[in-house]
Amino acid sequence: MAMKAVLASITGDRHTILEAYAKRVLVQPGESARQIVDDLVAAYSSMVDAAVVSAPEMPGATRLLEALRCRGRKLYLSSATPFDNLQGIMAKRNWADRFDGIFGGPTSKADVLRHVMSVTGLCSNTIAVVGDGEDDRCSAMSVGCTFFPVGEARGTLAHEKIYTLSELITVLCGSKEIP
Repeated sequence: MAMKAVLASITGDRHTILEAYAKRVLVQPGESARQIVDDLVAAYSSMVDAAVVSAPEMPGATRLLEALRCRGRKLYLSSATPFDNLQGIMAKRNWADRFDGIFGGPTSKADVLRHVMSVTGLCSNTIAVVGDGEDDRCSAMSVGCTFFPVGEARGTLAHEKIYTLSELITVLCGSKEIP
């Protein structure tokens, strides 16, 4: 119940949420929460990272990445997952070399898009953001990029189509086949 209350009242990354939980449930008045929070974050991160590494690939992910790469597209990964954790996950899944850049928390996804535009010289109208969360949508909208919702598509607007990754090959590459 305490975690549900925290999640209902706090938004943020794993550290922010677990700190609020620790202060509400585990830390005595006057006691420092730092070590407790660090231990909670480490335990949570270890469990989540292991689950993500062993999870099956989203159907069509490799095929989409290969189709985009074959057409000379630059590929960047932006995630709310803390950067160090994301680097480890990508290395264990053997996906690190599939991207031109990998960005994780605490950098915001909108800041990542602005950085990518700055270093590549790309305009926002030439960048496609593919994602399953409201933060993906918000980052794309804030910078002026086109957003393609996939998967669970949390926060999808009523009129939006949710794409499969196979459909995105047609939309983003103009073909279902990889040359």
